Amino acid sequence: MRYVSTRGQGETKTFREVLFSGLAEDGGLYVPESIPVLSPLDLDSWRALSYPMLAERIVSLFASSSISNHDIRQASVSA
Repeated sequence: MRYVSTRGQGETKTFREVLFSGLAEDGGLYVPESIPVLSPLDLDSWRALSYPMLAERIVSLFASSSISNHDIRQASVSA
């Protein structure tokens, strides 16, 4: 997933790049280029998940191109 500035200038960036950069160069905030679409079945299947597992699923939608699912899992369990 790529991220863009709310002010519409500058290059798109990865999750890892925006995580460590703070504000965009143009002073805007970084937001995802697109919002992941989830089916009602996906959302329903999440009801039974523990908080750490739910956090892992949500974070992976936005960060999995930069951070491995294993590392996301480790972070969600230790939180």
